[in-house]
Amino acid sequence: MRVFSGRTARVIRNRMHDEYGSRASRAYLEVHHLTSPLRAHGRAVGAQDPINLWGGQAHRMATAGPAEEITGRVAGDAREAIATRAGWLR
Repeated sequence: MRVFSGRTARVIRNRMHDEYGSRASRAYLEVHHLTSPLRAHGRAVGAQDPINLWGGQAHRMATAGPAEEITGRVAGDAREAIATRAGWLR
């Protein structure tokens, strides 16, 4: 999403992206600094529309739920992956 940084990236859509994304400049550093106060204000007041919500490569795989449950599942998956691949490190 170039609207916040000037660079292309995967994002979670919000109003800022929908309204300005198609017209955003590709001037990375300039756009980043220009939108910095807007993003800081959005974070300060808890508003999601003026901040960049980076999605990452697999953001569509995310699930909703209590943080404790999600963290436990991620930790369990990591332990399983380590145990399964422990022999590879020798």
